[in-house]
Amino acid sequence: MVLDIPNHKEIFGQGDTRETSITHVNQENFNANDFDVISDVVNLKNKTSYWSCNGVKFKVRTNGLNYQYHLTGGYISISSTATAVFTQVNLPNGAVITGAVVYGSEADETWTLYRTALNTAEAGTLLATGNIQSEDTSISNATVDNATYGYFFVTSGLDATDLITGARITYTTDYI
Repeated sequence: MVLDIPNHKEIFGQGDTRETSITHVNQENFNANDFDVISDVVNLKNKTSYWSCNGVKFKVRTNGLNYQYHLTGGYISISSTATAVFTQVNLPNGAVITGAVVYGSEADETWTLYRTALNTAEAGTLLATGNIQSEDTSISNATVDNATYGYFFVTSGLDATDLITGARITYTTDYI
């Protein structure tokens, strides 16, 4: 096919502009189940991905309390009583959160995932919550909006010898 574009020599720097057919598509990054075919139209499916961090990413909420980062084990341990820990979460804009969990040694303690408006100092909005080791899949305000909000986990007061070993968020991205 030859395209008839006025002033095409000035735009493209050549006299004849032709459409080149693609004879090979590199499929290394795709699997057959990554696609939907609806009415002869091929679309990428929503993709499930994960954000995760080790316990060493968590910070102690109250200054001056005793805690220790175990760098070879990737976790934080608490030496004082009744202190909460928190960590920032970074997800792609537009992702839809489908699950969240914080892992640690004490299933009787709780965690909460919040979002806070970037332009105010007001309290955050609760998105998900559960006991340590338990995943919450009933997420409110699940679509990530990085232009307006920041996201973070916080735990309830951890007791002496409690550990936080990590956290995970499951999310989907819409490529359609």
